[in-house]
Amino acid sequence: MKTGIVVNNFDPTYKNRCQIRVYGLHTQTVNGQYIILDDDLPWALPAPANTSSGISSVPKVGSRVYVDVQDDYHITYYGQVELNRQIKEMLNENAD
Repeated sequence: MKTGIVVNNFDPTYKNRCQIRVYGLHTQTVNGQYIILDDDLPWALPAPANTSSGISSVPKVGSRVYVDVQDDYHITYYGQVELNRQIKEMLNENAD
């Protein structure tokens, strides 16, 4: 399983899809620019819900999420990556 950053969570089809820049797959650059622009990233589908309600939450833009990559165009996203306590404390200190 890989991780990625959500760059767009507004799905015009209302299927809870996100565009995610997957580390190691969509992070190649030329002259400091990504080869694949954010708008050109494939849409990732949410993992099947584990509840009987079928409700899933869409991660916020900038969230780091777990992804399962079948190929360049078939990506499934899972829950948000939890930051360890030291990183959380550092972020909180810098926010003040």
